[in-house]
Amino acid sequence: MDKSRIMVKDEPWGKIMLLESKKSVMKPRILLALLFVVMAVLLSGCQKNMNYKDTAAFTFDGAKVNLSEMMYHVLLAKMQEELYTSYMKEDNQATDQKEVKELSKALTDAAIDNAVKYQLFYGMALNENYSLTEEEKAECLRRAENIQKNFGEETLNNYGLTIEDLTAIQEKIALATRYYSNYIDSFSIDKEAIRNNLDIADYKQYKINYLFGQKTEKELLAELRDKALTEDFKELSEEAGIKSGDLTFFAGKDTFGEEKILEDTVISMKEGEVSEVIETVNGFYILKLISESSKDAFEKAVEEEYEKERNEAAEAGYQSLKADHEIELNKDLQKVINR
Repeated sequence: MDKSRIMVKDEPWGKIMLLESKKSVMKPRILLALLFVVMAVLLSGCQKNMNYKDTAAFTFDGAKVNLSEMMYHVLLAKMQEELYTSYMKEDNQATDQKEVKELSKALTDAAIDNAVKYQLFYGMALNENYSLTEEEKAECLRRAENIQKNFGEETLNNYGLTIEDLTAIQEKIALATRYYSNYIDSFSIDKEAIRNNLDIADYKQYKINYLFGQKTEKELLAELRDKALTEDFKELSEEAGIKSGDLTFFAGKDTFGEEKILEDTVISMKEGEVSEVIETVNGFYILKLISESSKDAFEKAVEEEYEKERNEAAEAGYQSLKADHEIELNKDLQKVINR
């Protein structure tokens, strides 16, 4: 089943929300654009007399990081929260208020940690004489202009975020991201050891086409079997008025339940082969093995585990680095950003 996906993230380590739906990819894109407008309206009503630019969100080794910069990260977190709740409504799914509240806190906490993390790795990048090219600076300006366009100049100005501020934040993010990328590459994670610890038998993956007929349609399926050797299953189903579909599954996961004969048949087939008519408790099937991609599934699992271990090592390293610095959050930070 094809599913469209939305990913909203703050590179390189920000929280990622993955939402899935049967809907087309266009609707989420439209929804995302509308959310920028909604967020701009909602946020423009926030208190305007607070001096975000001169108020410290936190100090890092005595250096002040102002609240307006923190609000950049918070606005992204709020956008993700609004995206999640609106998308759930769009997909006619009930939203649990407790769950939404927990999500809001988690995203806000992540936004605060992102700001601290960027500050730490930005400082380390400067100490090692990292710099941006003119082309990279131009890209940062382009991103800043897009952010201002999406959220609205007036809304951002309420938080002390001018185009110059947004550009400077994007440049900090770009430099910190580059340093972090090199930092995470410095961890020696043994991919071969990961590969050796995983069992390829756990990743036997098969993609099939199938035709399905009710118990009264056995003869019809039998008539279609020879055509199924060379003709498209979907076209055959439309012509005969029976069900068809495709499915990708891992072996040994009880995908077919009481119809285990279907899995056993697929596993015994070669790519491109078409089965005989198979009788099950629910009806009759004809199967075609499109591909056996166990190796691809296994290598994907290796890559995912490799990235997981790299990220865990980098996070542990970050926590260790953070402990070497004096970081003091504004005691009223949560209260201020949740206004």
